[in-house]
Amino acid sequence: MMASLSARLASVALRGGSRTLCEKAGEKGAVDGASTEAATIWTRSVMKFINSPTGPRTSHFWGPVTNWGISIAAMKDMTKSPEKVSPNMTIALCVYSLLFMRFALRVQPTNYLLFACHATNEVAQCYQLQRVYGGVDLFYKPEQDGEAAVQGVAVALGDGRDDK
Repeated sequence: MMASLSARLASVALRGGSRTLCEKAGEKGAVDGASTEAATIWTRSVMKFINSPTGPRTSHFWGPVTNWGISIAAMKDMTKSPEKVSPNMTIALCVYSLLFMRFALRVQPTNYLLFACHATNEVAQCYQLQRVYGGVDLFYKPEQDGEAAVQGVAVALGDGRDDK
């Protein structure tokens, strides 16, 4: 039985003849059959992802990963004053994300990572746009601004005037 297990593990070993950790552990008898089998399944699935058409060896993976920067920046801007948000740029990013959401579903192979990135960006940009035009503001607190904080400190400490 150990010989057949070793043969199966060898079939999923990395290129270049290197042995997997599961193989080494199986030979030493340090890991029982169930956990070795689970590790083998995990190794297969990781290698399948790495070598897939949308895996990390392709631009189908790294393009969306770098695009998450736009979404993260939009989410960070939610805590800033709505006056600092450019409506023209926000509209451009909304259109951009809508177009690329459609592209992500049409391209072969379908790129769900790109779709998720642009869907997140679309939601964040639409939230920013409604803030600019006087909508609901859930994250911005005026005392976070530097000027508002300075005014708050001046009032708390007293500005030298007597209010008699």
